[in-house]
Amino acid sequence: MSIAVIFDMDGLIFDTERVFADMERRIAKEWSLDDIDEVINESYGVNHIAVKALYMRKYGENFLYENFHKTTLQYVKEYLAENGIPKKYGLYEILDYLDEIGCKKAIGTSTFGQHAIPLLKSTGIYDRFDSVITGDMVEKSKPEPDIFLKAAESINKEPVECIVLEDSFSGIKAAYNAKMIPIMIPDLRKPTQEIIPFTYAICDTLVDAIDIISEINENHI
Repeated sequence: MSIAVIFDMDGLIFDTERVFADMERRIAKEWSLDDIDEVINESYGVNHIAVKALYMRKYGENFLYENFHKTTLQYVKEYLAENGIPKKYGLYEILDYLDEIGCKKAIGTSTFGQHAIPLLKSTGIYDRFDSVITGDMVEKSKPEPDIFLKAAESINKEPVECIVLEDSFSGIKAAYNAKMIPIMIPDLRKPTQEIIPFTYAICDTLVDAIDIISEINENHI
């Protein structure tokens, strides 16, 4: 039985979570919104629909979320056009390692395809993966397991054969709920005592995850 690895995208492949967070803070200042960090922290790893619900709950049913989201995307687009799309340390090393051992790779991201696919293609990352599953391809977002289960199915793997690399709490819980092997590589939100029991391992970087994956792979052969 050979393993497969499923990657999250924002905050795991690309260092974009902090860009989005910074732009949301910028808009919050422009709009005089209080306690924006509270909403930002809850929104990591979940899809557009779930994020909208968080904002509406926080700021009321009259909150112009679609305007807020559209402005965020515009600010992020301008930032990335000027500064490039930052990739997480160790991305190419881990992809090369997985290629060397013949391991199938998929992406399971809560980001909708209209935003995720162009990002992956423009950076040359898209073709490094066997499958890409985006948030609009499933009904339920993380922490529900749907995205990862669909990713496993797309590469003809059983859940127990899949390692999931995630930075978000909701993503780790989704992998755990899918009965996969969750490895956390924290980004903006550091692991707490609440999330640790849901992880198989916690690594500082993608490079650090290589040894864990190697060990799991040897035990599966």
